[in-house]
Amino acid sequence: MMSLELSIVTLIGCFIFSYLLSGNFIRLLTKKKIIAIPNSRSNHKSPTPLGGGLAIIISFFIGCIPFLFLYNDTVKPPLYIASALALLCVISFRDDIKHVPAAIRLIAHFVAAIIGAFVVKHNGLIFKGIIDPDIEYIFIVLAIVTFINLFNFMDGIDGITGAQVIYLGIAIALILSFLNNQSSYIYISLLLVACTFGFLIYNWHPARIFIGDAGSITIGYILSLLLLIIAAKGAWVQAIILPMYYFADAGYILLKRAISLEKIWQAHSEHFFQRAVRAGRSHAEVVVKIIILNIILLNLSLGALHFKGEILIECLFILCALVGTIVTINILPIKIPLLDLKAKR
Repeated sequence: MMSLELSIVTLIGCFIFSYLLSGNFIRLLTKKKIIAIPNSRSNHKSPTPLGGGLAIIISFFIGCIPFLFLYNDTVKPPLYIASALALLCVISFRDDIKHVPAAIRLIAHFVAAIIGAFVVKHNGLIFKGIIDPDIEYIFIVLAIVTFINLFNFMDGIDGITGAQVIYLGIAIALILSFLNNQSSYIYISLLLVACTFGFLIYNWHPARIFIGDAGSITIGYILSLLLLIIAAKGAWVQAIILPMYYFADAGYILLKRAISLEKIWQAHSEHFFQRAVRAGRSHAEVVVKIIILNIILLNLSLGALHFKGEILIECLFILCALVGTIVTINILPIKIPLLDLKAKR
């Protein structure tokens, strides 16, 4: 395993590299005309470089190099995940540049999910033998594919994806630290945080670069595995509570569109955070409100750790998280100037 000193140096280095690379990608993507042009569904007004998530993924891969060399196990999960990440990143970046048919993208998602499910099962059974392991494997595959797409759907305003990644990465690292002896996954979580932080400096409202599918799809995959891994290690309540806002917003809208017989895979601008922006709130104000909710969700998750195995109390924590999320959704369109923390460009 990596020493604490090497881990800290690598994390700082990857943050700096991601920041510098993101700045260079603004110029490169603009020159190559890989630009998001505003349309009727857009929440931005100016053409903006698209595909900056590559800076996060490249930095993340570099940060994984010492980890790959020092990983000691007869099974090599990092190698399998690296191949899945590469597949998703290539297909998704191609889609950023020129449309890739949904069927091809979905096949790539399932291939990556099958690989990821193997790694999750290497860390334990989520349902602890209550259901057949083969059925659980199928459940994990479907859960990964679902989360990847939910995460991608939610990338609709400046800073929301970056803020969510940083929050989830820190939260997962904290949960893993309470589970003890999970240093490898703690490092991976914090590495994702460091790489995303470098990018978010340019992506905060008003954004100078967008993450694109190359970032949101690939990062959504990493986060889905980390959440399922903490669930397999016994923190299933935390795996539900931590991404509650995304589950509630994306889940409700997808269900609503499905009931209305709309094509759920088509892009739209119906999410609650998008409605808040259209109601006149700035991207920054909406994201800050979600960050405040996330802090509450993190505290609920940590509190629930003290009641592991007490199902009724754990369900009460989940209910509190859902109620807090619903309250936040209703607050999003309400103007709170103190939270309008736009960047000065």
